[in-house]
Amino acid sequence: NLDKNSVTAAEFSVRVDGLPPTSTEAELKVHMAKITKKAVASIQFAYNNHAEIKAYKKRGKLVQERYHILMEKKYLDYQVNVNHEYVTDIKTKTDKLDLKKKSLGMKIKGVESDLFSAEDDQSKPLCAFVTFDEKIGVVSAKSAYTMSVFGRLCMPDALRFKGGRISVADAPEPSTIIWENLNYTTLMRARRRMSTGFVA
Repeated sequence: NLDKNSVTAAEFSVRVDGLPPTSTEAELKVHMAKITKKAVASIQFAYNNHAEIKAYKKRGKLVQERYHILMEKKYLDYQVNVNHEYVTDIKTKTDKLDLKKKSLGMKIKGVESDLFSAEDDQSKPLCAFVTFDEKIGVVSAKSAYTMSVFGRLCMPDALRFKGGRISVADAPEPSTIIWENLNYTTLMRARRRMSTGFVA
């Protein structure tokens, strides 16, 4: 547990949502420093890489499965040399393993193709995590962007980033961020919780 003397990254950071598709970290850093009049230590964009992470996990499982097949086939090849009377049975097993290995190879190629396509979705940032040199930077940022729905609709041009209406909120601790889930909006998460509640 953290005591009152502990300092965490979240205390110096905010999450910024509603970024225009063409946003860059350098541009946002200048904007946030201008609005808060406080030094920005770093900017970290989060991209829509949910599909990519999912594909990498799938590829990892397939590669692991293929590795086990190769090890099993290697063991059977060894058995051929020590158990000559079972050569026919062993060959039948190795043939089946070869078919599985070929099938897995095709699946891996399919996943790698999905990975190539997933790279196209990463050009648009989902949100950004802005870290200030001082805690007062967080206070200033939240103060500037705390407004009513009407106020947000009529947001002054000075607060807009590249013409877009951005929002600022507390940032979570880096260790608690599940990057592949950042593409789910608050509304989407609320709907999922409701659906889970009805099923339960």
